[in-house]
Amino acid sequence: MLIATAESCLDSSTAKYVIHEKTTIRTALGKKFLVEITEAGLVLVAGPASRNQMKTLFHIAKKYKPYKILIDGALYRRSIASPILSDGIIFVTGASYSSDMKKVIKDTKSIIDQLSIKSIKMPENMYENSSENTLLYYENTMKSIFIAESLINEEKLLEKHINPNLTHLYLPGALTDRIVEVLLNNVSEINELQIIVQDSSFILIKPENYEKLAKKQIKINVLNQIEILFVAYNPVSPFSYDFDNLEFKSKLSEELTFVPINILQDLR
Repeated sequence: MLIATAESCLDSSTAKYVIHEKTTIRTALGKKFLVEITEAGLVLVAGPASRNQMKTLFHIAKKYKPYKILIDGALYRRSIASPILSDGIIFVTGASYSSDMKKVIKDTKSIIDQLSIKSIKMPENMYENSSENTLLYYENTMKSIFIAESLINEEKLLEKHINPNLTHLYLPGALTDRIVEVLLNNVSEINELQIIVQDSSFILIKPENYEKLAKKQIKINVLNQIEILFVAYNPVSPFSYDFDNLEFKSKLSEELTFVPINILQDLR
């Protein structure tokens, strides 16, 4: 097994290893090392901070012709779920998210709904400008309003361009809560709007804001679909409380199109 992790993480490793490469990829915990495990044990894994760093790390790892590459994910590091990097994802939910089972189930459904959005094709006329632009489409008239990788910190630029003829908004970067706030504050000027992003890993909004957009007939579309392989759940929390396993699984099953799996019990 090969492990890619930060230099300082190896100091606390109980597994024995040999170093294959010291990469130039830097993180807060030091440079990324690629090591081969020679004796079983534990290793703390710390990943790259960006998509580009992860792509570089993949390029390095693939020189060793691995059978399979597994990426350690996190809810707030969703960029690694992008089809650009991953062939599919395993979505894991559980009691550690909240002590309120209803909230865990509700937010799990919302996030999975986001990740499961099916891909569409970009409206043909919107290809006239670079895909690095924020594009608006008004009843067959495409217009670029901001040439940049995203609208982050420039959300207010949207306000003067919102009117009832606006049908599509393409974002080359992330859809954030601040962009949603601008749209919802001007919802009286919107008839039916479709937001288009590269893939669901670019949707970085709270579950409640996702629901608000749906209620206002503002639809989110993706150009590239993420494949969810299966949904796993953990009824045990590290914070001194647990959920009843059967109740949690039953209620999750009622809300999801996936049958959730308790890895420790269902795969024995």
